[in-house]
Amino acid sequence: MTEIASFDTEIGAAATRVLGLEEDRELTGIKADDATRAVVAEISRLEQLKTPRLISDAVLGKTNPRTGKTGLLELQDIETLLDIERAKL
Repeated sequence: MTEIASFDTEIGAAATRVLGLEEDRELTGIKADDATRAVVAEISRLEQLKTPRLISDAVLGKTNPRTGKTGLLELQDIETLLDIERAKL
């Protein structure tokens, strides 16, 4: 399996886990309110930002000309935002 295929599998698994949270709540009778749905949607959006290109740039130390940040800093920013969102659940 190539690294990109492996990464795609991991991203798919992460999306499944996020969707699984929503499904688990429905199965147990705990209905997610709008705020929880918004948090889950934001987590999903942030996870999608972690692209193979961004990870490659982080490993290689490349700088994004648009933002002026290295891939590693951008990845750390995304992880920080994900931690904040996950703490809301």
